[in-house]
Amino acid sequence: MNTTNSACQEAWPRCPKAAEYFLALARTFAAHNPAVALMADRFVSDAGVPLDNLIDHWAVPRTSPIEDDFQAIGLQMTETVDGDVVWEHPSARLPRVRIEDIEAMRLAIAVEDIRRFADCNGLPIQGQHGDPDSGYEEVRYPQASGALAVIARRGYRGFRPGICNAADERALKRVREALTMRPREADGVQCAWQTSALLQSLAEEVDIDRLTDEFFASEREYYMRSNRAAHLQYERQQELGIGWANHDHHTYRSS
Repeated sequence: MNTTNSACQEAWPRCPKAAEYFLALARTFAAHNPAVALMADRFVSDAGVPLDNLIDHWAVPRTSPIEDDFQAIGLQMTETVDGDVVWEHPSARLPRVRIEDIEAMRLAIAVEDIRRFADCNGLPIQGQHGDPDSGYEEVRYPQASGALAVIARRGYRGFRPGICNAADERALKRVREALTMRPREADGVQCAWQTSALLQSLAEEVDIDRLTDEFFASEREYYMRSNRAAHLQYERQQELGIGWANHDHHTYRSS
């Protein structure tokens, strides 16, 4: 078999160098920041969620060999929709990295609701970037060495603070109500057509990326009602304030 043929390429190729790089980065950061290490231990012991699964991105200091290091493990420099430069691996689901003019690393973890996370972990909400329920919210907490950023993303891949005004809130309310009440009783094909038509109409209310995020949030809520294991796991993660932040693969596992 010709292994150079693109048809033989692995759908999910293994990227051990990049994976080990980020694992080592997380271990080093936790070793220098006891509060983060304690939080990571609690996530695993109380809910079985490794901190690595929640890492959205890293911000690292601008040092001369850093870009060479990134290229050596397969990262590529890309731009977000807003034109911000970020390094990411094209073949693996790993954290992205931003190079900034900072003195120490900043770890950014994703949660479902920043305020709930702050309440559950005894943290203040000060200097929040981004409106509540917008595409991107962020709060930063200084650590012994570096900083911890807690973020919430909703259908947005960039890093600019989100805006959610009164009109946006009304549109989101209409979208959420429509998705919650969408018909599910018809046969598979008919139901798919009905859902497609609904989504096309809702795309006039919010942008397609936010609509996609809202759709899957609604699906998770629906299937949790009939899956006791999912409901119990969600309760544990809510007690830690992270919600379904680690939702990348689990939406349809109980459908």
